[in-house]
Amino acid sequence: MSRRIAIAWVVVVAAVPLASIVFALSVFLQSVALERSSEPFSQERWLRAAPASDERYRLAIGLIDSRALTGMSVDDVQRMLGPRHLSQADNTLSYSVGDPGTFGLGAHLVIEFDADGRAKRAFIVRD
Repeated sequence: MSRRIAIAWVVVVAAVPLASIVFALSVFLQSVALERSSEPFSQERWLRAAPASDERYRLAIGLIDSRALTGMSVDDVQRMLGPRHLSQADNTLSYSVGDPGTFGLGAHLVIEFDADGRAKRAFIVRD
C-alpha cells in the first residue's frame, strides 16, 4: 500500500468519529439552549397555537416559571388552557406541547393536583 493511501485511510478513520462527536455535541448544546427558551405566558397565544407546537412549549416554560397555576382548581386550569389533550390521571392534567430540542419528539405539560384538587406543581415530560 502506498504512503498516500495509508495517510488517506488514517485521515478518514480519524475524521468520521471526530465529525460524529462534533455533531452530537452541537445537538446537545442546541437542546440545552432551547429547553429553557421561554416566553411570557399569554392565554390568547396559548389557545391560538397548535397543540404540539414549539410556541406552546416556550409558553409552557414561561407558565411554569411564573408559578401562575399554583393553587388553581382543575376547572380554573382548563378555563385557562382549554380542554386537556391527553388522558387525565387521578391527580393530573396533561397538554401536548412541542419540543424544539429533540428532533420532533413530543413533550407534555403536566399539571399535578393535591388532595384538595389544587394545582401544586407543573412540569414538562418528554416522550
